[in-house]
Amino acid sequence: YYMRLYVSMSIGDLVRIRKNNEYFKSKVGIILDFVEENSGFLMYEILVNGHPEWFSDIDVETLSESR
Repeated sequence: YYMRLYVSMSIGDLVRIRKNNEYFKSKVGIILDFVEENSGFLMYEILVNGHPEWFSDIDVETLSESR
C-alpha cells in the first residue's frame, strides 16, 4: 500500500508561525527542510530569527511560495 504524500509547503517558502506561544506567535520564517513523521503529519524546519526550529504543519501557514 502506497500513499502519495501531498506537500502544501515547499523549501524556500515564506511562512508565518501560528503556534500559541509568546516567543514564536506571528513570527515569520523560511522553510529549510521537512520530514513526514510515522503518524503521517509533516514537520517543517523553519529558520526563525536566525535559528532553525521544527514545527508541525498545523503550526505554520504559507505567506509566499518560492519560485
